[in-house]
Amino acid sequence: GKKGAGKGKNTKTFRGHAATKAGEPICFRFNQSEGCAIPSCKFKHVCSHCFDVNHNFIGCPKRRPAADTAGKH
Repeated sequence: GKKGAGKGKNTKTFRGHAATKAGEPICFRFNQSEGCAIPSCKFKHVCSHCFDVNHNFIGCPKRRPAADTAGKH
């Protein structure tokens, strides 16, 4: 069989940090467009890009949109 086939299936869709600077795991669901609906979620609800608690990765103002780099020069 293939080695490691069951690991890392979400790596292509997720961007940003997996944990805070203090080492606390960041919630993947919170940082996706649908958000996290688990009331007792044990993961940190912070932006995985800049660690801000007021928005997620999708809404991060510090993140540069990928489409913005094409055809502007």
